[in-house]
Amino acid sequence: MELIIFFFTLGFSSVLIKLFSNKMGWKVSWLLPIVLGFVIAILTTIFLSINQNKEQVKSDTIPTKTESVTTATSEPVLNEDLTKTEDLTETEAYEFAQELFKKIEGDEKFLRDAFELKEYNTLSKYVLTDWPEYVNRPHRFYPKAQVSYGYKYFPSGDTVSPYTPCDTALIDLNLYAGAMQHLIREDTATMRKILRQEEEDYLKSKARFKKRVDMTYEQALAADENE
Repeated sequence: MELIIFFFTLGFSSVLIKLFSNKMGWKVSWLLPIVLGFVIAILTTIFLSINQNKEQVKSDTIPTKTESVTTATSEPVLNEDLTKTEDLTETEAYEFAQELFKKIEGDEKFLRDAFELKEYNTLSKYVLTDWPEYVNRPHRFYPKAQVSYGYKYFPSGDTVSPYTPCDTALIDLNLYAGAMQHLIREDTATMRKILRQEEEDYLKSKARFKKRVDMTYEQALAADENE
């Protein structure tokens, strides 16, 4: 097709140029019109070829209506039911809280002994290694009550909501341990003030936690709903 257009343009342009030259009274041989016609034919062919390539690229990159529908319907649809996990039972939630309270009390005694003996490395290891490893390890009832975000040690679900103060107490204990660590490294009035504040915050959250674990599950649930 391009070859036909080329020769047609060549012949047509050469004739027009020759006729125009004669009309203007210019005496030129057929060589000049043929050369100019050849140039015009080449430029015309190149121009048509570029436009054709552009149209081809456009048709390749823009999906048809059928393709769009196929693509849209082929995308995976997330089934919300697959993201849901079974909650803990009330008994399991109660057991979890009791076990966590025992751990917190044990960690507190361990940390206070380390602070009294000025064991900086012991406190540092708890803050930087032991505590993060514990909270990022899935709870023992896993895969029930899987955690989609936050610390994995604390189950997800409505049944453990009465025991959220437990999580606060454990976090405050870690901050308290950090203050102990820093005071051993730098014993100043400012550090002592920070230590007293962190200890006070921890004891408050621990007392609130203890109230919940001393209740039955039904009492803890009622207390949580009344807050």
